[in-house]
Amino acid sequence: MEHTYHIPGERASLFIIGIPFTVFGGIFAVIGVLCALGNQTSSGNSFGRIFTGVMFAAVGSTAAYIGWEHLFKRPWLIMTLADGTIEFRRAVRSTWLRAGTITALEKRGRQEDSEGQDSRVLMLRYPGGSIPISYFDEVEALIADIHSRNPAVRVHGRWQHNGKS
Repeated sequence: MEHTYHIPGERASLFIIGIPFTVFGGIFAVIGVLCALGNQTSSGNSFGRIFTGVMFAAVGSTAAYIGWEHLFKRPWLIMTLADGTIEFRRAVRSTWLRAGTITALEKRGRQEDSEGQDSRVLMLRYPGGSIPISYFDEVEALIADIHSRNPAVRVHGRWQHNGKS
């Protein structure tokens, strides 16, 4: 049986977050590295310059990673096909997996984090890596669908609701 799971609002947000975070994060990381490794004979406190450069590089790298994850890892559409293949469409590329290759489904996050946002994520693990799936209304149906196609898949973890397990 085929089914399509659409993660509401995800496709646009993947681009909106992914592109600027990747570009500006990369620029900040490069500026940080250049600042830290810059001319050692320049006047001023070299420890302060190096520390500032390292901090710029760290913040820039983190932002670039978040952007990269939104562009290349997070799906906006999941299709389970009759032949046992599951397609994950992302902002930039798609991945096809056989249901039998999925090893685990891990529930992470909480319904409302410190900023009042839903941070629940389903981590789908397979031998070649993992796919983070943002929580959506049909996520429990997706878990049941994957488990019916591959009864050996381990489902573990639980989502916290309003700061409680």
